[in-house]
Amino acid sequence: MSSAAVSPTTLTLGHDLAGEVVQLVIPAPAVGRPPGVLLVGQPGTGKTSALRQIGQEAARAGSRVINVAPLDLSFAREDEIDLTNPEALPGVLDPLKIAPRDLREQITTAALFALLQPTREWEAPITTAVHAANAKRGGGDLGDVIDELRASTEPAAHDTAGALAVYADYGLARLLFPTRVQRSNASAREWRRSGAHRRKADPAAVAAVRDHVLTQPITTIRLPLVDPPADYRVPASDHSTDECVAAATAILLATYALRLAASTPTHTLVLFDSLASAVIHSTRGRRVFSALARTARAHNTTIALTTLRPDAAASIAPMFASRIAFAPASRADAKHTAELLGLNDEELWIERMRSYRPGQCMLRDHTGRLTELEVDTPPTLVR
Repeated sequence: MSSAAVSPTTLTLGHDLAGEVVQLVIPAPAVGRPPGVLLVGQPGTGKTSALRQIGQEAARAGSRVINVAPLDLSFAREDEIDLTNPEALPGVLDPLKIAPRDLREQITTAALFALLQPTREWEAPITTAVHAANAKRGGGDLGDVIDELRASTEPAAHDTAGALAVYADYGLARLLFPTRVQRSNASAREWRRSGAHRRKADPAAVAAVRDHVLTQPITTIRLPLVDPPADYRVPASDHSTDECVAAATAILLATYALRLAASTPTHTLVLFDSLASAVIHSTRGRRVFSALARTARAHNTTIALTTLRPDAAASIAPMFASRIAFAPASRADAKHTAELLGLNDEELWIERMRSYRPGQCMLRDHTGRLTELEVDTPPTLVR
């Protein structure tokens, strides 16, 4: 690990009510010192603007920044990884190719469960097929998972293979599945004509993106995720196909971003906006995210995440040394937010936080100190 890992990163965040500058200190990633930054609040309160401020300040301080955000944060000196054309990059987010070795099976099964929302009888075949594919020399891919399911004598395995084969040619899910299991897109047809299927080679563009090297202060990953359901209490089994694909993709975007971060010894800050942070909306997603966060700390990487859901953030809150709360959407959300901040007089603070205007927030820093402030951001960026 580089020497940058032993020093904290200090960023200018805004001004307190007395007009004094407020700085955000991100502790050096280390065991026992969670360096993350959690931002919570309803839409339009300033979370995205604060995320931009944190990212821009971190880049000025010498950190690499990875923006896992469909929203345009208008960063200066920005590199871009464009994932908006899934047909051109089949399998670039294949979890058996991008996940850390020790988390490969956990992340792959979580992504497939999010994609299929399987019945209980499908879960065992998926888990078994993922294990077998991962045991192959070189680690296999999702194409091998489908092959294992098709080779099984279990009827449920055949049904699962058929469902995965359909997703392999559907929208953003094409980013998960290798070319050889796709049928309709132009890249797959060209690849089959070339005879490359005999060696199961990835297209050159896929390999280039998967092994991208961070060269600019800020790198943004472009991907058009769909909005999650407005009512998060709706069972996952009732989500639309696009919502299921987005949930699976969010898990793999987090995995890919942390793969990129591990490629550089420089301290890296990974930003997740409210769409990308949908990974924490499910129990399995939160488990994967927690495991990735532990891996991130070992690679000198800090995570900053915005979410509309303080309730969903509760179980992962221990990984965030700093927590920033903007105006909550409801009294129930205000109560959850007060708990995240460790506020003693909840009733007093619940009403106060609900009165915050855009840009105003409460910071609980890595020492536990509370500060009310206004984030220094352009008005046009308040989201």
